[in-house]
Amino acid sequence: MEPAKDYLLRNGLYRFTRNPMYLSELILMFGWVIFYGSGSVLIGLFAWWAFFNFYQVPSEERVLEANFGESYRTYKDEVPCWIGGHRRK
Repeated sequence: MEPAKDYLLRNGLYRFTRNPMYLSELILMFGWVIFYGSGSVLIGLFAWWAFFNFYQVPSEERVLEANFGESYRTYKDEVPCWIGGHRRK
């Protein structure tokens, strides 16, 4: 399946983070860490974050850069990968 090439979503939560769905999953899992007080769940949280941060997000960003070019690179410079942290370039 090839993504649509005509529109780059920059509204809503995408103004604050380039990955609102993944961020929501990580926040939910962090809630589980607090609720259960489990080291195992904490390890799972870090594993999930590592998967998103080092594999999933970079592979999606390569596709987005190929499809949207300079428009996506500008967006990437303006909006952090996660919230508030450093911007992935």
